[in-house]
This record gives sequence, structure tokens and C-alpha cells, in this order.
Amino acid sequence: MSNQNSVTEHINNAEPEYIKSQEIISRNFHGRKLFEIGNMPSEKHPVFFGDHIGGFMHTNHGVMRIGVCVKNSEKMPYKVNKNIAVAYTEQNEFYLAEARIDSVREANVKDMQELDKLFQHRMQNLISVLGSVKFVIVDVILLSNVIKQNRRKHLRVAVNWNVYFKIVNPDAELKKTEQQWLREKRFETSHGYLKTVTVDVSAGGYKSIIKANLPEMTEIDCVIEIKGHDNMKAVGRVRGQVLGCHPNQTRKEHYDMRVKFMDLADDTMAVMSKHIEHHHSKKK
Repeated sequence: MSNQNSVTEHINNAEPEYIKSQEIISRNFHGRKLFEIGNMPSEKHPVFFGDHIGGFMHTNHGVMRIGVCVKNSEKMPYKVNKNIAVAYTEQNEFYLAEARIDSVREANVKDMQELDKLFQHRMQNLISVLGSVKFVIVDVILLSNVIKQNRRKHLRVAVNWNVYFKIVNPDAELKKTEQQWLREKRFETSHGYLKTVTVDVSAGGYKSIIKANLPEMTEIDCVIEIKGHDNMKAVGRVRGQVLGCHPNQTRKEHYDMRVKFMDLADDTMAVMSKHIEHHHSKKK
């Protein structure tokens, strides 16, 4: 059945699911542009991990069309009837809703004008991080109301943990910049990794101060030295994504870098959460 016939059937049957979806979209996504798309948080991984940047294109009777930017080499990441999460930030608050994929396909020439307008301000960053990109058109039905999430439901503590990171698949320009940092000795290094020290940490990510400016959405491979009680240490490895680098208010030529964890193994999360809780309890 074609997508158009599918939408027509929904209208004719006036299915409550699509009526509810239209209401959710109208209340929360009118005029909304870009948001993250990923798996719904679970009990094992209660932190939302956004896999891709998507954007609101238009809606048709309860079905919301999203343009998703992915690596050109990436296979189709979405399947019909799979449940996913759409999430966005507004006034420093984080909102998330569950959706089900109604149809999915690669973008065609007719889609590009709308996509160019949608992604124009992010395109440079996307290309610098992903390299060659393509777009996937995903039609979704909103299943749940948009709910404000507590970003700090995982404790955030002020701790100084060593993090060794390496940029994942840097393009030529970023690779050149990275080599310049090494020549200028902006970082201590270990086995090809750049060393930084956290300012604060949660099970969802960390903040550090660095003497460099990494582009938003840069993916980094991180090795974290987790310091626990009695000076016990554990080492965790995780894929991270730079949320932003902003000039530090007190240290000239330094930046506050926020990193979110994208792929945190269960055992690493368990160890990290345990030690974070211990540091938190010590301060009570």
C-alpha cells in the first residue's frame, strides 16, 4: 500500500491513534525545527541517546514527516513499525515523546528544497562531523504526549576524572586542527589520545575545560578513569558526542566542553553510577 493510500485510510477510518497524534503534533511541534531521534530510554539505559539529528518537515492528518541526516555510507537505520523517540530542547528544558514509524525511504529530489531550508544552519557542522551525508524521510505517528525529562535524574557530581579522547573519523580540516593542537602541546597525550579532566560527571555525560574548540556534534572515543571510594579506580570506554564548546568565563582561550554519552555499556554505566552515588553521599 502506498503512503498516500495509507494516510487516506487513516482519515476515512478516523482512527483515534491518528487523531491523538495530530493533537500532540499541533501542541508541541508547530514551528519546531530540529530535534534528536533515537531509541526510547529503558530501565537498563534510562538516559536518552540521540542517534541522529532530524527535522520537522510537515504533518498530514496525524502523520509527521521528519527529514533525518545520516552518513552517506550508513544503511537504512529505520524500519516500519519500529518505535523510536523524538526529543528536543527548549529554554534549557529537555522534552521527549515516543513515536512509531509509519513509512521510511531515502529522500528524493522533490524533498531537497524543504530539507535545504531545514538544515541550512547546521549543514556545515553536520558535514564536518559526518563527512558525506544523505537524508532519510521518516513518517511517524506520535504515540505519547511530549513529557519534560529531568536531565539530572542521574546524579551529577563535581569530580576530577581523567578522560582520554580521540576524534572519531575527523575530516581533513579537523585532522589538520588536531595536529596543530599537538604541535602547540595544548593537551597531554597518551597512545594517540588527548587528555582532559572532568569538572563534573553524570551517567549521561561530562563537562571539562579544554584549550580548544571542538565543533558541536563531533563524535569522540573516550576512555574514562573512574575514581571510586578508597582511591579504587575503574576504566570505562564510551562513545561520546560534543554538545557544545563555549568560552570559559574566567580562563582565557579555554572552553567549557559538554559531552553526552552515546553508547554506554551496561557494566560501565553500573560502575560509573555506583561511584557517582558514593561521591554524592560524601557531600551530604
